[in-house]
Amino acid sequence: MRIRRSHLVLAMSLLAISLLPSSSAFLVPANDVAGAGKSPRSIYSDHIQNRKNSAAQSSMLDSVGHARSSSSTSLNAVIDLHLASAVANQYNYCLAHYPLPTQCVTSSILSGIGDVVAQFGQFQQRKSSKGDDILFLPSSTTATFSLDTDRLARFMLKGFGGGVIWSVWFGTNELWTNQLMQYPISSSNDGGGATMTEWLSSLGGGTGAAIAGKTMTSILLEQFVGAPIIYTFWDIPVPTLLNPTSDNRSIPREVQTKLPALLIDNAKIWSFANVLVYNAPLEYRVLISSLFDIIWQSIVSAHVMTTTRPVISTPDAGLDKILLPEANTVTSERLPETGKVAV
Repeated sequence: MRIRRSHLVLAMSLLAISLLPSSSAFLVPANDVAGAGKSPRSIYSDHIQNRKNSAAQSSMLDSVGHARSSSSTSLNAVIDLHLASAVANQYNYCLAHYPLPTQCVTSSILSGIGDVVAQFGQFQQRKSSKGDDILFLPSSTTATFSLDTDRLARFMLKGFGGGVIWSVWFGTNELWTNQLMQYPISSSNDGGGATMTEWLSSLGGGTGAAIAGKTMTSILLEQFVGAPIIYTFWDIPVPTLLNPTSDNRSIPREVQTKLPALLIDNAKIWSFANVLVYNAPLEYRVLISSLFDIIWQSIVSAHVMTTTRPVISTPDAGLDKILLPEANTVTSERLPETGKVAV
């Protein structure tokens, strides 16, 4: 087989380059002044070591930067924790020295937040009600959310008074529960008898069973005694009384209409929440119940801040006159031809 001269020259050149000890020097930058007088292998080794040192320094700088960032984050967390601790300490101080005003203000603020949540939820419901069986008037389906400040003020005032009522109720509930738990449920020859606490402890659960029995008693007292009374004489009628345009004669009908649904929602929301509330110290029960109050107050607001009024529909030259909830006057608007009910 004939080998071309060009192929032979190329093969010999590659072999010579691979055998040269200085071949690796081509990897070293030409401006490496520090390598003067050194062998190519030594220059290459120094270059690799310099690159390792640079990488180590870069890694160290990154670590320092990360440490500074972590330190800054930790410092912010410490500041936030210190601020939260200071606020909690101030709240505890107010709760210890001014318990009733503190609980009233707390209840009022959370009631206001709950009403804002309820108003926004009702606004979203009106916007998304195009496909259901209810027709809202154009004036009640505005594109932007507008807060009803008068309604908010009335509900916050109701919440302020509710703070007094619930503070009194928690103390009364604690007194009644202790009396029931110490009431003898069995008789003995010496005239005494086992109390509810002793009987529950004897079942095998010890103090845990007694605590569970006390908690259940407190919850049942609230559900069947406290809540019906407070809702009937405060939560439902007060917003109507505070509304100058409402008819006070409608209060009995509103109580009759709204109380059952409110009690059902109370059982759904507070049955589990009260397990925490009634196992907390008495002075902290309003505070702990406040954790659930935003959701609950939005539910209460949706129930009690909408006045129950009959719909007035009087066809008059193509107009339907509709009396809207919370309206000061009868609103007349032309309705499209539809079988939906206007509210």
